[in-house]
Amino acid sequence: MELPIQAIFENGVFRPLGEVALPDHLRVVLRIENGEAATFNDETEAAARRKRAMAELDAELERLPDESSDDGLSSADHDRILYGGGS
Repeated sequence: MELPIQAIFENGVFRPLGEVALPDHLRVVLRIENGEAATFNDETEAAARRKRAMAELDAELERLPDESSDDGLSSADHDRILYGGGS
């Protein structure tokens, strides 16, 4: 898992600049970038993570078996039953 977190190094301790959703005592590895020199864009990174997550979810949904019932009704039958009218 990669989770970019902006922090400040102060008195020998890294202090996050925002909320961090990690459990206490979790061991992590830090990759240090100079925040002033880096072209870090939180919104772009967050959008890219969401896009990857949606693609992964879409792929997972495609792998699921079709468990819908085969009752012989089409969507046109559905509309006719609910709203009436001819076929």
